[in-house]
Amino acid sequence: MKLLFSFLLIAHLHNITAMTVLQKQVVSGQWQLEYIMFPGKSAEELYAGRKPIIRFDSAANNVSGNTGCNSFSGPYTCNGNKLQFDTGKMTLTRMACRGEAEGIFLDVLKKVNRYDIYGDALLFLQDDVVIMRWKKKS
Repeated sequence: MKLLFSFLLIAHLHNITAMTVLQKQVVSGQWQLEYIMFPGKSAEELYAGRKPIIRFDSAANNVSGNTGCNSFSGPYTCNGNKLQFDTGKMTLTRMACRGEAEGIFLDVLKKVNRYDIYGDALLFLQDDVVIMRWKKKS
C-alpha cells in the first residue's frame, strides 16, 4: 500500500512539474494588451499612443515591458495557473506620463492572481474575473 501511494504521489508531482514547465513555455514571449478592466474607458482610449507590452522570461521568473509610457521590470511567481507580480520589487523608469493610464495599468497588474490561455489570448484574472487580456506578438 505504501508503495502504491508513493508511486501515485511521484506521478502526481511529475505531472504538476510537467504542467508548470509547459505553461511557462506557453506564456514566454512578448504580449500586447488588448483589454483592461476599467469602467468607462477601453484599452484603445487609455493607450491610444502606445499599448502596454509584457514579456516573460520564464527561466529567470522575470517580467518586463512597458506601461504604455514607462518601462518596467521585475519578478513574478507562477505556480500552476496562479500568477502574481511583485510590483513592490519592480523597477520603473520615471518619464512624465500624461493622464491616468499608467496608474491604472499598475493598479490592475497588482490585482492579478491567476492566468489562463484562451485560444491565442493570455488572460490575467483576479479570482474568476478577467481583468487584462493580452495577444501574443510575433
